[in-house]
Amino acid sequence: MRLRPARLSLAVGLLSGAALAYQILLMRLFSIVQWHHFAYMVISLALLGYGASGALLTLFRRQLLDRFRTAFALFAALFGLLGPACFCLAQRMRLNPLEMIWEPRQLGAIGAVYLLLALPFLCAGTAIGLALARFERSAHRIYRADLVGAALGAMGAIGALYLWPPATGLRMVGAAGGLAAILGWTARDRRRPGAGDEAATGPRAGRATAALASGAVLLAVLWPAGWLEPRMSEYKALSKVLAVPGTEVVAERSSPLGALAVVASPRIPFRMAPGLSLAFSGELPEQRLILRDGEVAAVVDGADPGGAPPGYLRYLPAALPFELFERAGSRSGPGPPLPGPRVAVLGAGSGTGLALALAYGAAEIHAVEVDPRLLELWTGELAAFAARPYDDPRLRRHAIDPRGFLGSTRRSFDLILMPPVGGGTATGTADSMGESYVHTVEALALAIGRSSDHGLVAIEGEITAPPRVSLKLVAAAAAALERWDLDPRRHLAAIRSWSRFVVVIKRSAFDPRDVASLRAFCREREFDLAYYPGMAAAEANRFHLLDEPELFRGIAALLGPSRAEFIRGYKFDIRPTTDDRPYPLHFFRWRTLGELVRLRMTGGAALLDWGYLVVVATLLQAALAGLVLILLPLWWLRRRSPAAGAGRAGLYFLCLGLAFLLLEIAFIQRLTLFLAHPLLAAGVVLAGFLLFAGLGSGASRRLEELWPRAPIPSVAAAIVALALAELGLLGWLFERGSAWPLALKLPAALGAIAPLAFLLGMPFPLGLRRLAASRGDLVPWAWGVNGWASVLAAVLATLLAVHFGFTAVVLSACALYLVAAATPP
Repeated sequence: MRLRPARLSLAVGLLSGAALAYQILLMRLFSIVQWHHFAYMVISLALLGYGASGALLTLFRRQLLDRFRTAFALFAALFGLLGPACFCLAQRMRLNPLEMIWEPRQLGAIGAVYLLLALPFLCAGTAIGLALARFERSAHRIYRADLVGAALGAMGAIGALYLWPPATGLRMVGAAGGLAAILGWTARDRRRPGAGDEAATGPRAGRATAALASGAVLLAVLWPAGWLEPRMSEYKALSKVLAVPGTEVVAERSSPLGALAVVASPRIPFRMAPGLSLAFSGELPEQRLILRDGEVAAVVDGADPGGAPPGYLRYLPAALPFELFERAGSRSGPGPPLPGPRVAVLGAGSGTGLALALAYGAAEIHAVEVDPRLLELWTGELAAFAARPYDDPRLRRHAIDPRGFLGSTRRSFDLILMPPVGGGTATGTADSMGESYVHTVEALALAIGRSSDHGLVAIEGEITAPPRVSLKLVAAAAAALERWDLDPRRHLAAIRSWSRFVVVIKRSAFDPRDVASLRAFCREREFDLAYYPGMAAAEANRFHLLDEPELFRGIAALLGPSRAEFIRGYKFDIRPTTDDRPYPLHFFRWRTLGELVRLRMTGGAALLDWGYLVVVATLLQAALAGLVLILLPLWWLRRRSPAAGAGRAGLYFLCLGLAFLLLEIAFIQRLTLFLAHPLLAAGVVLAGFLLFAGLGSGASRRLEELWPRAPIPSVAAAIVALALAELGLLGWLFERGSAWPLALKLPAALGAIAPLAFLLGMPFPLGLRRLAASRGDLVPWAWGVNGWASVLAAVLATLLAVHFGFTAVVLSACALYLVAAATPP
């Protein structure tokens, strides 16, 4: 049946775009309210709603098709109303994933929020699936409108986040749902002028639906602002800080990279000095904090009236590389001596690294910061308070991500300060599923290559017991040194304070003078030695006493010949972080779960990576919910008539749903390295995949006409070949374009994924048309199976990547496409 009019395609595209924009907004809002790894849950619950819509359409297919325009407009209007409303209700439910470890009822709360936020997607999916069922012979056109609209919605959501806060975006989503309902209600089918008209349902239903659609648009404008504002978890740093009397937010910035807030506390001063030596007896300066999405991102020291740098800086563990350089007495490299080192501060917006470089008289400072809004705060509202550090003539600013800077610069540096592992937040908890491409083997090898002949690369992080963060970092550093044919036992040193550790990598071997300087610094500042070449175990536990020198023993084992055996036998996952598995704070191993659960009430809860467990719980909940959604409609179909062909069709659309999302999630992660932020990568990949897949869907009918006998196997084979080729292409793109501006990176990323995405849009409409020709009553069920499979894939991709890497995710998707090619409906 020919699709008519174009207004219905526009309604489908607008509704699909609103649903995708809502998905991205929820990802941003969950990053603020909870933590960013909830983004995977958002993708999963969105697709669960689409999967549930297939069940609904299967059970009530005839009734809904008889009232097509009313039903379409009703569900589109409900999406517009429920989108903002469900988020408001979800915020009022007591959800604290931190308690999940010792309070199983939190699993129920997560499930309730999960299902609540799936409701808007259920409405959108039902409306779109209804259009596919009504115009099954023109499925490629409806599917094209769906995908292209979703792509535009993804791009629009990212752009809107640069201009307005997420709460404003929720209003726009609600209005878009109402407008889609109005467009759908006013659409008519000339081929069947009576079907689906308001006459089929009566004037009352028509008026009620039109009123509901108009109400969705009106309510989007009238929503109280306070209801839509994100309510941050009480366990986030900003919530705790604002509980201090007299504390206030003095400046704010917002973008897709994060919501920034500058906080001042004039009555009860902040005292932020990570790992400060207990030998320091002075006063800390007045401080302000910069928080990103509720977690500490930077510490800003107030200016000294006399212009002197804060004295406490020399008593931080992070001062170690500067002390080693200063005590060595001269800079390395060709040319005349310089008064201080050449320093690259990666993540300069955090404040401490830049303050150390200025305090130690660096001759040249390259301040690298990816978030321009953070630099705006330093050079704007905070400039006078902090004595304008970015005005120093020795300093050069680089608004680029650290990996991009290291890959593009041809300079060498005496000191390279890497960002702290895990930033300033507690490790091993919320960040366990957080990606970082700055602490991988590849990144550390790149930093070593940018060091001068006697240069130092320094990384700090938080002490954990038993050691986890530090050992995983040392394992990565050892692998990076070996890429340069350097012996890690001679080129690495480490120290610890009561709460922080610092690992230093040296391009040349540590000589006796370096070792003497290291020991003197630790003795004067009362820090503990953790490792240096030739160190004895008796030196490792002198100031901050532990039962056993576990950190020293762990580092010695990692740098020795038994490294692989030690990593395999350790209770936590301390395998080196790589670009293929960029999870520096993931340590969970299933074999230790029983022991940790037994210890949870006696302190063991802190050792559980609850971020990982939330993803696992999401997968289990999605699997159980999806099985119900799949089996119930199938049981219903078998009651009415033999469900011949259902198994083959189910397997085909199951494989497509799994494979498409596995590739999508894998490419989001691969492009995170290129675009330097997960939300930007998600927006670009979602937009690119959907836009070009929509174009591919539109072209599938022409392909079928030209090649009627074997279009599905041929397309599947081409997808597999292109997906494998893309792995190499993205690596080449990052090498060549890491320093490009964002305005050039975005089209380059879209262009790289366009050919593959174009092909990915073909198997679904090709299979749907074949199914419609033989078993049209299975079409809504197939839509639901595809959606449910996408739910599983959204979470499964993350778990596969954590354990096996993103290459394994892509290979799994390729295998699924080959299975689908062998079992067309």
